[in-house]
Amino acid sequence: MSLTARQTSNLFGAMSDLQHKECYTQEQMDLQIWRFRNLLREEAPWYDINSRQMIQACYEYVSPRVGAHPAAPVAIALFKEDFEFAPEEEKTFCPEVIPYQERDAQYDLQHPSW
Repeated sequence: MSLTARQTSNLFGAMSDLQHKECYTQEQMDLQIWRFRNLLREEAPWYDINSRQMIQACYEYVSPRVGAHPAAPVAIALFKEDFEFAPEEEKTFCPEVIPYQERDAQYDLQHPSW
């Protein structure tokens, strides 16, 4: 999925309206993410926090602009947070993987598979 010209314009507008500074404490970053989320609601009503494909498309649009646009780190943080809590979709680029668990060698010795 990729964003349309109108969507990229809306997203860039929301990023441009966000007041920014160089460094943030965690509390300040959380506040900025909240502000950016509100700007997205106003300027990009098409943004869907329940669509991992939409979140990925927005992330892919913003990620190359991290050095060029001062609000990009806030946008990236929002998209990472939204992606983490969005429901799984069939055609998502990186579906959730069950975490790898190492085998316990002692347990295997005490409880052989046969």
